Amino acid sequence: MRTGTRNKRPNSGYSWRDTFPATGWVAHPPPVPPLQTEPALHYGLLYGKPYSSADYLLTLLPYSPMYQVAILLFHDVEVLDFAGPFEVFAVTEVDGKRPFNVFTVAEHSPVFARNGLSVNPTYRLQDHPDADIILIPGGASLLADGTPLGTRREMHNEVILNWVRRHMRTAELVLSVCTGAFVLAKAGVLDGLTVTTHYSVAHQLQELLPAATVAPEQRWTDNGQVITSAGISAGIDMALHVVSRLLGPEVAAATMREMQYAPGPHSAAGLQ
Repeated sequence: MRTGTRNKRPNSGYSWRDTFPATGWVAHPPPVPPLQTEPALHYGLLYGKPYSSADYLLTLLPYSPMYQVAILLFHDVEVLDFAGPFEVFAVTEVDGKRPFNVFTVAEHSPVFARNGLSVNPTYRLQDHPDADIILIPGGASLLADGTPLGTRREMHNEVILNWVRRHMRTAELVLSVCTGAFVLAKAGVLDGLTVTTHYSVAHQLQELLPAATVAPEQRWTDNGQVITSAGISAGIDMALHVVSRLLGPEVAAATMREMQYAPGPHSAAGLQ
């Protein structure tokens, strides 16, 4: 068995983590094919008929939702960081209609999340619908040779940072989960705010943001346009807070019942 942060696994097919001698993993994903001109990237069969991922959304939402929610994906993203808030927004209903149209966006496709989950983003960064809400999840690790993955890599990716800055000017809400706060920090979004992240890296975020207040004991922090959450499952509580803030606590409570989610005593008042 190899020592280090990752162990070599048998090659079971295509993966951006093809092996190389130094660590058993590659440092970067393979070259990305040219951006397709059509907005929907992924095609398959739905009940025997061809469809794209964007077409599938239309079958679920044959009306115009109130809010467009874009969730950023990248290699080594933490699964619950994006899937938890995705579920909250996706199952929320008001008078039998869903007020949130939730979709994923990424620079690359497919995306390989933590622990090997392969995800097909709905859109690329350049071609998704205008977003009222953007969410930056976390997920950070290192290869055995110290090469950064997840947010440790994306916080230095100017393509991602410019995407955040561009949408910061137009989005109603900018959200982060866990170490997604580091991406917002490098994009210049968090200066002077009270923010949170995973407790284990709170000191690193404070060093990166000397003008901000990092509060790892907080489940989430609401600064108006910018809302940050602590690690992993805290993103669910943050998303429920957003639902409560935008649509009322009764709608958030109904969403929790639909999810059969019971926040613990560490969660914010009003979400019990």
